[in-house]
Amino acid sequence: MLRDLIVSTWKVIAHTPQTMRGAGWACVGAFAISLFLAIFYKDSLQAAIGVGFPTPEPKTITYLVVRFIDTFCGGAGMTVIGVAGYVFARATKRDALADAALVFAAGGFWSFLITGVGQFVFADMRPREGGMMQWFGIHGHGVSGHASAASLFLSPARSVFAKNKSRATHNAIAFAFFSWALFIGWSRIYLDMHHTWNVVLGLSLGFFCAHAASKAYAQRAQSATNNTGTT
Repeated sequence: MLRDLIVSTWKVIAHTPQTMRGAGWACVGAFAISLFLAIFYKDSLQAAIGVGFPTPEPKTITYLVVRFIDTFCGGAGMTVIGVAGYVFARATKRDALADAALVFAAGGFWSFLITGVGQFVFADMRPREGGMMQWFGIHGHGVSGHASAASLFLSPARSVFAKNKSRATHNAIAFAFFSWALFIGWSRIYLDMHHTWNVVLGLSLGFFCAHAASKAYAQRAQSATNNTGTT
């Protein structure tokens, strides 16, 4: 099922301009604007508005939390969480959670792939290394991988895992996972690992790929229902 869902997700991504609604256009718009700023405007948002973050001080709670995120909440960490969630769901027969994990994996596949291409093409140095824009290079930092990974949770959790829940539950899940993604993004800026625009690129990319995977899942589910009804 995962392979088919990955293929279906790509079809949704490829046909996005023809079928996109508000959420999709918001992701694409944020991606396009932040891409432009990432290339041509290297100052961070806080520099632009005259407000800066304090210099990270080792051994403070904030510093330890963001260092933990830096170590364990990248693509590898999110993969472990997804696999663990799927195994747990199958073992406990929680079908909605298992389906959400599959959608997370399908969105994550394309997000990881596109993020990797973006990091190769927009091979920025980290702000702490000078932040100079470079084109085409290994280990580039033009797109935040942590931010794209963190933003993959929202759509599978809200649209798949909680699809039959109340509106209040949907809103609570949306708030929780959107806040999580923003916090991860903030941590990358706080540690001087990415410019603001690189984080927004990652966030919008992850949200978009997860949204596409959720839409592909819904289309497959609807197709299966229609086929059942005609037999």
